[in-house]
Amino acid sequence: MAIGTALSLFGGLVAPAMQAFGGTPKGVKAYEKFLKSRGISDADARKMISDHSGIAGDKAQMAKTNIMGNLHAQGLGNSIIGTQAGMEIDEGKNQSIVDTARAIDFKRKDEEIRKREMLAQMRMQQGLAKRQGQADLWGGLIGGLGRIEGESNVLTNWINRDRG
Repeated sequence: MAIGTALSLFGGLVAPAMQAFGGTPKGVKAYEKFLKSRGISDADARKMISDHSGIAGDKAQMAKTNIMGNLHAQGLGNSIIGTQAGMEIDEGKNQSIVDTARAIDFKRKDEEIRKREMLAQMRMQQGLAKRQGQADLWGGLIGGLGRIEGESNVLTNWINRDRG
């Protein structure tokens, strides 16, 4: 009976011992790698800015062409009005590109902060699980030894048994 109690005690302590003293599970390492790979890369950011710049440049060029066409129709083709209007369109285009680059940078920084928070949360949960495993291990060990002791030395009763 005591051997069964001892075996059930140690069998019940296997999982808490693995949780308390085991290494980092592969799933946790894979999650860390996944989080590190998420987000907008430098290449992605450059492509997004380049795409936006091309579209903004095309729109600005079309707007300047329209303005120059209207000014030519009115006989003001080479006036300072056309030059000034072209500069204002270019200024708006450049500001649009700057705003887009700034928005992408803010988004990247926000994602980086969120990844760090998620990684810290996961590591904290892993630490809590290890501490809980240690508590379960020690609690189970102490409780199990008390049970074995409470069975009036069942482990050694076979020595004192009457053989007659």
